[in-house]
Amino acid sequence: MVEIICELVEQPHKGVISIMDEACLNVGKITDEMLLDAMDKKLSNHPHYSSRQLKPMDKDPLPSFRLAVKITH
Repeated sequence: MVEIICELVEQPHKGVISIMDEACLNVGKITDEMLLDAMDKKLSNHPHYSSRQLKPMDKDPLPSFRLAVKITH
């Protein structure tokens, strides 16, 4: 599961970080809606990505994935 999340976030040219980097290159103010639109366009086919814009009936306040990691000291 960790690999899936890392791929969704870090994938070159398609991941969340890449999308945010591209948004920062735009001139003017970038809104949450603009960022969400960009993520929906690039990630809508990813099996582990979802947004309320893509699935308006989804009442889950968190993204469609959750990550639980056991930490030992």
